[in-house]
Amino acid sequence: MKKLGLIALSLLTTATIYAQEITSYDAYQIKNNVYIEILDIKRVEKYGWDNLEIEYTLNNASEYDLQKVDFLIHLLDKNQEEIGTMELYTFDVPKKSNKTYKNIEVLSPFVNEKFDHYIVETKKLDVITDPKASVVSISSTQDISLK
Repeated sequence: MKKLGLIALSLLTTATIYAQEITSYDAYQIKNNVYIEILDIKRVEKYGWDNLEIEYTLNNASEYDLQKVDFLIHLLDKNQEEIGTMELYTFDVPKKSNKTYKNIEVLSPFVNEKFDHYIVETKKLDVITDPKASVVSISSTQDISLK
């Protein structure tokens, strides 16, 4: 029974090492090579309501395909005060890509707000590390205080 436990532990350790194929430096490089440029945020009427439409370019200059990109857009007024935050997701982003996306923020509480600036914060990247679709998550450690 003891040998069986040791075998199971060694297999689990091997699987963990195999699943974590990227180093801390690799994660840093991936985060620096994935960036989002907001092209337009506008009020649109869709589905019978006024909503916000966000058009953005997501550039993945890394060597990895991304399963999911989770990011925040902090809306600011002319005095740099935060109006609110929207959370957006993009799925299946290929490596070395530069693609434009549109997202509708349905029933956004910020649709009638006047904002002059915004800050984009990458919250989490799910990186596909091998052809078998093993995924490693890279979470942001940014601490943004908008007071």
